[in-house]
Amino acid sequence: MRVSRRAVIAIASIAWFAAVGYGIYAVVFAPFDDPAYLCAEPVEYPAASVSAETVLRECAAGNTYTIHRGDTIGVDLESFSGVDTSRQWSALSVSDGYVLSTVRAPSRVIQCSSMPCPSGFSPQRTDEVAVYAAAHTGLATISAVEQHCGGNRGGCDKGYLWHVTIRVD
Repeated sequence: MRVSRRAVIAIASIAWFAAVGYGIYAVVFAPFDDPAYLCAEPVEYPAASVSAETVLRECAAGNTYTIHRGDTIGVDLESFSGVDTSRQWSALSVSDGYVLSTVRAPSRVIQCSSMPCPSGFSPQRTDEVAVYAAAHTGLATISAVEQHCGGNRGGCDKGYLWHVTIRVD
C-alpha cells in the first residue's frame, strides 16, 4: 500500500495541531499539579467532625500512604472566604471505590471560632471533608482541586490539583 506525500503531511499536521491544542488546554484550563504550593500556609486544626484513624490535610499532597483493610482515612481541606475573595475546594473524589469505600461523602463543614455558630454568622472557614474506609487491597488516589475566586480577577482561577495515593494492604 502506497501512501501519498500529501496524506502523510495531512496526518502529521493533524497530529501537530492536536498536540499544540492539548498543550494550550493544559496551560489555560487544567489545574496546576504542584504539591508544594498547597503547603505554603500554616494549617489550622482539623474539623472536629472528621473521625478517622488518619486525617489528611493540604500538606499531604503528592504523598503515598499505606493503610490496612478496615482502617478509615479522612480528608479535611480548608476553605476560606472574605469580603470579595474566597478559596474553595471542588471535585473531592476517590479513583477506585472498590479499594476505598465512602464512609462520609464529600461535604462542606462550617467552622466557627465559637460553637455553635452565632445566628446570622457568615463563616470565614468552610472545610471540604470526606471519610473513606479501606475495603480491599490495592491502590487508589484521592484528589481535589483548590481554586481562588473573586478579587480583582473576578471569577475563579484554574486551580491547583491536590492528590494523594493510598495503598491498602
